[in-house]
Amino acid sequence: MAVIDVGGARLWYDEAGEGQTVLLLHGGLGDSGLWEPVVPFLAERFRTIRTDLRFFGRSTGPAVPWSWEEDVVGVLDGLGVERAALVGLSLGGRIALDVALAHPDRLWAVAGVAPGLAGHEGAPYTEEQGGRRTLRVVEQPDDILLVVAGGAGSHSASIPGWYSRSVTLRIARADGSPLRSVRELERGR
Repeated sequence: MAVIDVGGARLWYDEAGEGQTVLLLHGGLGDSGLWEPVVPFLAERFRTIRTDLRFFGRSTGPAVPWSWEEDVVGVLDGLGVERAALVGLSLGGRIALDVALAHPDRLWAVAGVAPGLAGHEGAPYTEEQGGRRTLRVVEQPDDILLVVAGGAGSHSASIPGWYSRSVTLRIARADGSPLRSVRELERGR
């Protein structure tokens, strides 16, 4: 397993291809595996590196103060990369933008796919939108019931990372009618 030691963390990475470097940064709901389908295409033209962020996938780290931005720069340093293009999805896009602001000399391009933004105050929803999408969580011995108060359409929710047992996730509308089918989620892998 290829890892780079950065600030006490062991950050997993892999790479393919040759040429200018592209570093892929995943979002907060997954790991570097989400880039698997695009790596072969990018590797035809670029040195393509993907890494699992600290505490995601195959990367580990101590519970001490740290910075994802400095972790990304540490990966570049550890692999001898002077300048790279950063491509980030969601959280990874936010990190890419933060690296670009703090270390513009280290990048030749930045691409954010639905990037988050740091350093500003603002709610993701207006008060009216939030009222239509209020979630109430009720934990029971063997499952977690998530109830959507009003609204229809696609909803998502996550189980906290500290929840380390197999659970049945039932998602329903406030009136009890099903919104999605029941599925098993395995946590703590």
